[in-house]
Amino acid sequence: GINAEYGAPAIRFPFSMDNVPETFICYCTDVEGNLDYFKKWVEYSRYMVYKEAENKLEFTDPRAKFIFGGDVCDKGPGSIRIVQMILELKARDPSRVVIILGNRDLNKMRFTSELQDDQMTKEMLEKLEGPYFVKPQQRVSPKEFLLKLAKAENENATEESDLSKYNNKPNRVRYMLECTMGSAGDFDRRKEELKQLKLPNDDDAIVKSYYEWVMPNGDLRKYFRQGVLAHFEPSIGTLFLHGGLPNTFGYVPKSPTVFKDVRVWISELNAWLQAELQDWEDHPFWQKGRAGEADAKHSGDWSARGGNRLIAYVAPECEPTVICKDMFDNLGNNKFLDPDIRTQLTQQGIQRLVVGHKPHGHCPSVMKEPTFEIIAADTSYSDMKSPDMRGKAASAVILDPYKVEVRGCVADGQEIQYYLTPGKHGFGDPFVGRPLPFSEENKGWWVKAKYELKDGEADRYILQKAEGFKVDYKDIPGKELKAKFKASEPPLSLVFRISISVEEYLFLFFLILYILIFLIILIVLILVLLLVSLLISFITVF
Repeated sequence: GINAEYGAPAIRFPFSMDNVPETFICYCTDVEGNLDYFKKWVEYSRYMVYKEAENKLEFTDPRAKFIFGGDVCDKGPGSIRIVQMILELKARDPSRVVIILGNRDLNKMRFTSELQDDQMTKEMLEKLEGPYFVKPQQRVSPKEFLLKLAKAENENATEESDLSKYNNKPNRVRYMLECTMGSAGDFDRRKEELKQLKLPNDDDAIVKSYYEWVMPNGDLRKYFRQGVLAHFEPSIGTLFLHGGLPNTFGYVPKSPTVFKDVRVWISELNAWLQAELQDWEDHPFWQKGRAGEADAKHSGDWSARGGNRLIAYVAPECEPTVICKDMFDNLGNNKFLDPDIRTQLTQQGIQRLVVGHKPHGHCPSVMKEPTFEIIAADTSYSDMKSPDMRGKAASAVILDPYKVEVRGCVADGQEIQYYLTPGKHGFGDPFVGRPLPFSEENKGWWVKAKYELKDGEADRYILQKAEGFKVDYKDIPGKELKAKFKASEPPLSLVFRISISVEEYLFLFFLILYILIFLIILIVLILVLLLVSLLISFITVF
C-alpha cells in the first residue's frame, strides 16, 4: 500500500518511454558566493566537473543540463568567480544552462543609484531612512549605522556628532550589505576574493568592484540579462522558481490579467523582467520628478529610478512574488501545496515544483503527495556552528524523465541518497517527503531524507521538524518507520489507487468498452461455432 500511493507520480495513459527524451538536469541553488560549497555540489552532480585551474564548469554527458536556482552571491569569497563560470558555461552551451534570478542577485541593481556622489552629502544622510521592507523595530538608517561606527571609536559620539569621517562609499556599501541585503561581512569577503585573484583590494577597490559589477559590461549585469524568474522543463513536468508560488498564482506586475495558463504566465513574467532590466539600464540613477510605479505606500525618492518595480519585487512582503515567497507554513515547517493551485498545475502537466530561497536544514526538504511533489533545496544554514553556516553538508538534485535523485552529505558528514519517482530499476522511496502519521508524538515531524545504503546495512532515515530557522532531527531505522506508516494505513483497497485526469478516465473507459465489445463478439462467435458444430453433428447422425 505504501509504495502504491507515494512511490510514483500519477500514471499517465497512453504512455511510452520512447516518447520521452533522455535529459539529465543538475539543479543547484543558493550557493551565495561559497565556492567551496559549490565545488562539493559539483562532485555530487554526476554530470558536471569543475576545472579549478581555469575556473571552468564542464558537462560530462551531452544530455546533461544545468539549472541554477538563484542567489549566486553574497556570503562567501567566491561570488565573482561563480558568476564568471556560470556565464562562461551559458555562453558555450546556451540551451543547456538556465539561470534563475534570486533576491540576492537582483538587489544589487541598487548599487547604480545608491552609490552616486549626490547620495553622500550630509543633507542626504539626514534625510535617508532605513529600508522600508525591514520591520520598523529592526530598521537601521545609514546615519544610525555610521553612528555605530563612530561609537566604536569614541563611546561619547552622539547624533549631533560630525559623521563626515565615516560618511564615505566603503561604509555606505558596508551599510547596504549588512542592513539592507542580509549579507553582513561580505565587504571583507569581497576583499579576500580580490586578494585571491591578485587584484587591488583596498576599500576603494572593493567599492569599485561592486559598482562595476552592475555597470555596462559588468559580469553581474550580463548575468541578469541571461536570467529568468521562472522556468518550466516539460520533459520532466517540473516548474523551477527561486522562492515559491504566491497564492495569487498567475500574477505579473503591471498586468491587469491573471494568467492561468502556466506557460503564458512564465513567458509574461520573464518578459516583464527583461523590460524592467531595460528600464534600469536606461535610467540607472535617481531622477528627480520621474514618476515611480511602485506601490503607493512605498513611494518616495527610492522609486524615481529605472527598474524600481523589479527592485520592489525582490524585497520581502512588497507584492506577490516568486522570489521572496517560500513553500513552508507560518512556523517554517513543511506543508503541502494549496489544493487549488496543485490542481491548476497538474492539469497542465506539472507534477513537481523545485525551489530554493529559504534555508531548511542540512539537505533538501521534500513535500510529496501522490500526484505532486515540492523539492526545496536551499541548505545554506546546514550547520549554524560552522563559520560558513554550511559545514560539511552539500546536496545535489538530479532530475530525469524517470526519477529524481537526491545525493550528498549532511552536516555530520554522513551521506544521503534516495529516489523520489520511479526509475528504470524500480519505485522511488515511499517515505521521504511525507509527514509522520498523526499523533501527539509525531506532530510536526516529516521524513527528511534517507541515508545512503551501504553493503550489509539496514535502511535508515532522517526525520525533521522545523520552526523558523531552528531545525530538529531524529534518525529512525527503516523497519521502524515502515511500521509507523503501516499501523496508520487504511485498507489496501483505499490506498492502492491511480491518480489520473479526466482525459485519462475517458481513455480507460473507452479501452474497457472496446475490450468488452471484443469479448462479446468473441463469445458470440464461439457460440455460433458451437451451434454450427451441433448442426453438422445432427445432420451427420440423421
